[in-house]
Amino acid sequence: MSNSLKTLFIDNLKLTALFCILPVVGTALFWPMPQKWMAVIGIIYGAMLALCSLYMICIQSASLAGQNASGKGMAAGYLGRYLMYGVLLFIGAVLGIPILSMLIGAVASKLALFVYARKDSGQSESSQIECQNLNADKESDQETDSAS
Repeated sequence: MSNSLKTLFIDNLKLTALFCILPVVGTALFWPMPQKWMAVIGIIYGAMLALCSLYMICIQSASLAGQNASGKGMAAGYLGRYLMYGVLLFIGAVLGIPILSMLIGAVASKLALFVYARKDSGQSESSQIECQNLNADKESDQETDSAS
């Protein structure tokens, strides 16, 4: 896996943990007592499922980077991820984990991806602005030199 994919995964892991804190604390404080801890487990379980899916995407994209991407390989990876989601969510529901709490955990991971993408696009935009400013400075220096 490339360094950029490792960075993506590690940053997403940190942001997911951060975004799971509020729902876990809120659930622990305000959820009705009999299923309180199952709901907390569900949030963590849902976040872990989403992180596993992201890891599978990173592995698949790293393997496709060096090869000619075939439609069959991509479709198999896509279907495999959704099959994993379906089976593990079903197992969680059978074990008594509330589906809503698993969904909250998965959404926390997806929100972390969104924040990471926005942060990354902001950095690339600022880099583009810096390059434009440098080019403008070079052009003005060249105009000054040619005028002299």
